[in-house]
Amino acid sequence: MLSMNKTFLKRHHILLIVLALAGAFSLAGIIEQRRLAVTASAQLWFFDVGQGDAVLIRDREGKDVLIDGGPGADVLEGLSDAMPFWDRTIDVVLVTHLDADHYVGLFGVLQKYKIGEIWWNGAAPTTDTARRFVAAVEAKGIAQRFVQAGERADLADGTSFQVLWPREEMRGRIVPPATSSAKGGGTNDFGIVGTFSCGASRALFTGDISAHVEAALLDDASALRAELLKVAHHGSAYSTSEAFLDAVRPKEAVISSGAGNRYGHPTPRVLSALLERGISIHRTDREGTIRYACAGGRLHLAK
Repeated sequence: MLSMNKTFLKRHHILLIVLALAGAFSLAGIIEQRRLAVTASAQLWFFDVGQGDAVLIRDREGKDVLIDGGPGADVLEGLSDAMPFWDRTIDVVLVTHLDADHYVGLFGVLQKYKIGEIWWNGAAPTTDTARRFVAAVEAKGIAQRFVQAGERADLADGTSFQVLWPREEMRGRIVPPATSSAKGGGTNDFGIVGTFSCGASRALFTGDISAHVEAALLDDASALRAELLKVAHHGSAYSTSEAFLDAVRPKEAVISSGAGNRYGHPTPRVLSALLERGISIHRTDREGTIRYACAGGRLHLAK
């Protein structure tokens, strides 16, 4: 009996130690996040939303730019982790294009948060779900901004987000979605591409563009230069050309994709192209949500 009591007490002590360590790590994470919220000019969260995209840029003053919302409700969990519980306002929601894995999660965001503006290219919705989303935006009276290259959102401490693509007026245009076998085209190639600038560092956001659009963007290669690349189309074989990588010259790359997805993203070709250039790869399907901080005029991976 005494031996059983000693065993129980030992296990109890071990459990208490484990819980204490877990609490300490959790507290350390909260303290670090609050420190960055005060000291960093901005933070970038690449949310783990499965097979889709959702990125939050939040500056030191609490201004938010949400780029896409993924395919479901996971974006809400990410936002609740990144934003204070009392903050229910997102200044800009930027929808790169109306493919389900980029905007369906925004239905929940519209219900839970007050949105200042919706930025998108204005192309006519071509599916029932996309039409319902546009109707939901209009029903809430949210201001809409139909953007193209040159549009810019200014954030704290000189940070900003600037649109590079599309270069033409898209409002009302009917763009048929790309088929699953397509190597480009469709709504993907008219999606919004842009850069977040942090002092001397930039992050390049590429939506789902194919190598066709990458080639078109090469005519202004200096505008593409970025230390951090959000890899296009979840690492599809039809994006992230070698010429594009050589123009961007990223040091780090983030791939947003779902574990075990049926498309095989990210593809071996893309991974090889990144590794051959010494580019550090971060993947949401393996690491979960990935966070960067803009501090001292540079982008840093935030632990």
